[in-house]
Amino acid sequence: MFPMAYVGHSDGTQAMLYASQNGENWALCSDAPVFRLGPYGSWNGGAHFYITPNLVELPDGDFVLPYTGWNVPHKYPPANAVRNVDRNVE
Repeated sequence: MFPMAYVGHSDGTQAMLYASQNGENWALCSDAPVFRLGPYGSWNGGAHFYITPNLVELPDGDFVLPYTGWNVPHKYPPANAVRNVDRNVE
């Protein structure tokens, strides 16, 4: 699974990777996040991004992890927010 973790010093999120052999007991695979926010002002440089739906298998057998992000932090007025989806993540 790819749960989101809140990062207080940046008021943002990062995605972590957990694995389970039985679907009940989960273990953190690495202390390093799978995804971090992009640079401030970039399409995914806002405070939060979300992995959705989950891993997707492509016709050639590769897997991608789609995610969506915003260009401004959540505390900014929503009128200024632009949401985008990265379709090139591999």
